[in-house]
Amino acid sequence: MRRSRQRATVSVPELLVVARALDVPPLTLLAPPAGNDSVEILPGVETDPHEALGWLDGTAPPPHDQDDDGAGPRAELRLRREHHDLVADWTARTRAAARQAAPERSPATDRLWLTPVLALREHEHAGVPGIALGYASR
Repeated sequence: MRRSRQRATVSVPELLVVARALDVPPLTLLAPPAGNDSVEILPGVETDPHEALGWLDGTAPPPHDQDDDGAGPRAELRLRREHHDLVADWTARTRAAARQAAPERSPATDRLWLTPVLALREHEHAGVPGIALGYASR
């Protein structure tokens, strides 16, 4: 009889591949957000899933760490998120302002600029001297 050995560890790339195959965020494989009263986030350290996810995504200190002041890498992550949110907000507001400033197209507004163009083309085709809209032949 053959014995199979089970590994006790999973590499980060393997975790990412499994998450992609299951179509779930990788963090949910480490700390499921629902259905558990607690998760073992570190060997011998259990905490609730919300606290574990906060630590994993950088929005909270490590579980049971009262001395974390939020500086260092967590502060950098917070600044990056704030920057991303500000850029997204600015982009949305700029697009909304551009939509409001752009004149709406309608058959009536199209006729306002199209009528003179068509009239000039008719004159051009009829051989009437004046402004020609065609391209010069080379």
